[in-house]
Amino acid sequence: MENAAIVVKINSVVKHPNAEKLQIVKLFGTQILVGLDTNPGDVLVYVDSNMCMSSDFLRENNLYRHCEMNSDKKSSGFFEDSGRVKCIKLRGEISDGFLFPLSHFHYIGVNVPEDSAIGYEFNTINGITVCEKYIAKSKTPGEHNDKNGKAIKKIEVPMFKEHFSTGQFMKSQAFIPAGTLCYIEEKIHGTSHRTGLVKYPIYDELSWWKKQLYKFLKLTNITEWIYLNGTRRVVHAPKKIINPVHDNTMREEVLEQVRGLLLKGEEIYLELFGHEKSGAQIQKNFPYDTASGKYRSLLYRVTMNNEDGHVVDYTREAVYSKADELGFEKPHLFEKYYYDGTEQSMQDLETKVIAYAQGQSALGMKDGQLSNTLREGVVVWFINSGGTWQALKYKSDAFRLSESGLKDKGFNDQEDTN
Repeated sequence: MENAAIVVKINSVVKHPNAEKLQIVKLFGTQILVGLDTNPGDVLVYVDSNMCMSSDFLRENNLYRHCEMNSDKKSSGFFEDSGRVKCIKLRGEISDGFLFPLSHFHYIGVNVPEDSAIGYEFNTINGITVCEKYIAKSKTPGEHNDKNGKAIKKIEVPMFKEHFSTGQFMKSQAFIPAGTLCYIEEKIHGTSHRTGLVKYPIYDELSWWKKQLYKFLKLTNITEWIYLNGTRRVVHAPKKIINPVHDNTMREEVLEQVRGLLLKGEEIYLELFGHEKSGAQIQKNFPYDTASGKYRSLLYRVTMNNEDGHVVDYTREAVYSKADELGFEKPHLFEKYYYDGTEQSMQDLETKVIAYAQGQSALGMKDGQLSNTLREGVVVWFINSGGTWQALKYKSDAFRLSESGLKDKGFNDQEDTN
């Protein structure tokens, strides 16, 4: 489950090297700083730095920094008014997330059995929200609104599929079957884009008199094969831009680059990164060695979709070949790793994933030179037990620190708003 709290059992704690009253707990490939009252064997709830806690949870547990916001006006915690769970560095050690005991649910009136709860993931308990993904407040309209703040009708195109949710590697590696070849690739921090040659409902795009004619002829469900663009969640209508928030000229350029080159039902998924054509960085502090107004396009997934919405993924090798064919960059492949199903093999894979996630982007400027841009992390692609391609991501601690700092300044990840 993505963007959720999870109940965990603490296996070990170590002393903070530079703070007498703090300890370190390692979880899911990262670490969290805790007090001296945390011990091995404790069953706690972990919430990562992508999340925020509900106001009720913080108030009833007296966790707000401003004590007047707490039930006990004389008690204070460390949470700001936004309720954000942050990734911070304290005395030289990263703390990525928040750990708390099950007793913090007292205000909901539930008593959670520790042993049966381990591994349980949630956002709500008894219908009451405990935590959710944090989205920084922004003055720009969201994906479902126009420039005037009016709601936009969402277009439904069964053949034009959104990219599936990418799970967390450290939480979901159990989905990797024994005897599987894993592709470890660099994860790029940009904005998602998709283009496909699909059947599109054209009724809403007709002139008023044609609409009347088609309605009379009962052809309101008529479709036409067209090249269609979209962000991660939003479809761009062929004659108008559904989401006017960002400069979409680069998306139209991608469409024109592949026009006439896709098969019917073929859909490509790309990461656009660097700068928008307006000059703004697509993701703040992640220019990927591009000049103002210049962007890069990386193709990371290709599918064949039928009219019922059934999707078949191309193999990773076929994706790389398609990128070359269409003139896009392809994912940087660190390694193909064969997971044999043993505990040691998974430990080795985890070690490789963490190591490859560190440092600067491998998509260098030239001659093998590393980029000046921080590497976000890695994505592990594999075929799951259901016979379909699946991807799991791992973000480096350095990236999570950077991301947390940007959210403090009100900068959202475009993936959260597109």
